[in-house]
Amino acid sequence: MVSTLQGKPPGNSHCLPLASARKAADTSIAACKTKGYPVSVTVVDRDGVVIVQERADTATGATLAVSQQKAYTAAGFQTPTDVLQKLATTQPGFTAIPGFVILPGGLPIAGGGSVVAAIGVAEEMRQRGRAVPF
Repeated sequence: MVSTLQGKPPGNSHCLPLASARKAADTSIAACKTKGYPVSVTVVDRDGVVIVQERADTATGATLAVSQQKAYTAAGFQTPTDVLQKLATTQPGFTAIPGFVILPGGLPIAGGGSVVAAIGVAEEMRQRGRAVPF
């Protein structure tokens, strides 16, 4: 599954506009807040460079790095991180790539027929076991 931000391609074949990246981050934080999940969200471009990074008021600092790594991984493989996590059971090399995190919460974002960005959402470890509403 590749996100297109409510069915509409958010960018062109080259980039995700800053306004769209902010909207994705704000929407994710708001959705998680309604469920009581303190999260951090990072949106990266197709090369894994940060466009936007936000942290909910009560989210720990560690969630920033994890959200960035999830987004970086989803952009790099152009695949949701939960899919990569499943693949790692038969291809454990995924777990050894520096900077890549294969925990659920990372999604590529498509625009103009190709992946233009990715988003990563990370919750506090004390919340572990609950699915991020993503």
